[in-house]
Amino acid sequence: MVQPQIRVIPAVRNTVLVVDDQSIGRAILEQVVRGIDANVHAECFDSPVEAVRWATGRVADLVLVDYEMPEMNGIEFVRRLRLLPEYGHVPVVMVTVNDNRKVRYSALDAGVTDFLTKPVDARECLARCRNLITLRRQQLVLEDRRKLLEGMVAEATRDRSEEHTSELQSRGLISYAVF
Repeated sequence: MVQPQIRVIPAVRNTVLVVDDQSIGRAILEQVVRGIDANVHAECFDSPVEAVRWATGRVADLVLVDYEMPEMNGIEFVRRLRLLPEYGHVPVVMVTVNDNRKVRYSALDAGVTDFLTKPVDARECLARCRNLITLRRQQLVLEDRRKLLEGMVAEATRDRSEEHTSELQSRGLISYAVF
């Protein structure tokens, strides 16, 4: 039987993807991310295009993205990110000064999980990021347990099926023809 891979979440280094075209905003978010805990690090990009390219080969555990950027806005970035198979359940926080309801509704429709208002309150950002990382870790643990249980059920079902087939053969109720 192929054993499902089980991650040991607390020992794993979690990654937060930070996307902001402004260096000051990126630096503030990176500093907040470093304060989450020792097992969390930031991958920072000033270009949403480069961030999407990075994300095609790696999975972040949390994404912090600015709304207003020159190459593409945060909503389009989130739409592209959500198209990547591994990013369906990764929490995304949009950081914006924009309080326009239409923009926020579009962001939510694109897959944004939460919002932070600029200027970023470091304490609020830290609390929200810590909570979302905790939820992500729990989500990964549940996913691993689901895979483990599926494997155990498949093995037990296969074993039981083989036992049942052997029993039926020994009683002469079924036979196999070899060609």
